[in-house]
Formats: sequence, structure tokens, C-alpha cells
Amino acid sequence: MPTTPITDTHSRSGCRHLTFQFNPRLMPIDRKRYPDNWNQIAAQVKHAAGWRCQHCQRLCLRPGEKHPDLTRSEWTKASLSVHHADFTPESNQPENLIPLCTPCHLALHSRSKRSNVSPGQLSLW
Repeated sequence: MPTTPITDTHSRSGCRHLTFQFNPRLMPIDRKRYPDNWNQIAAQVKHAAGWRCQHCQRLCLRPGEKHPDLTRSEWTKASLSVHHADFTPESNQPENLIPLCTPCHLALHSRSKRSNVSPGQLSLW
């Protein structure tokens, strides 16, 4: 899910924290490149991972688990997506699918030389 940072802060530990705001125009999904059962495949990958990001270990929200006290930004950050390790949406073998939270997924696409994202689609910083 594409997002745009709206605040950038540093904690006492020196870690950088970004607050994201959902922006659907940044990364449209070309559904023709995904199989008809993509939602099922993605749900299986997320379930197998225990709804945790494989990179940062953030526990993400399950379908229908939207807490009323979460802002849209917080909900977006807590959403789990499925990344294609080879950047090819047509390649859906289990070993190619990685569950990542939205910030980790977008960060990976923004810094990868093999990214399948066009310039200007993602804006994280």
C-alpha cells in the first residue's frame, strides 16, 4: 500500500521514525500481472508468517482487525503486504513471496536497483 511521510522524528535511541499517510496514486497495482487467486495466495503467506513482517517483526493487522483508535497512518503502517523477491508479480512460488509491513515493503522498493516501480511512484523521504 503506497504511503507518503507526513512527519519525520528521531527517538532518543537515534532511530528514525516516519509517520505515513496513504496515497493510492503513488503505486497502482497492475492486476493483470497477478493471478486470479492472488488474494488467497497472499492471505496464505501472511497467515503462515503469523501476520508478522519478515524484516522488522512488526505484528500486523489481520483482515477486519481495524481498531477504531488507529489513525489511517497507523493502520497503513500496520498492514501486511506480500513482496515478490524477484520483483515479478507473475512469479508466485512460496519461496518468492515475503510478508512485509507497508513501511518495509515500500523502503525495499524505493532503494532496490531491480525495482519494478517507476520513478515518482514512491515517495518515502
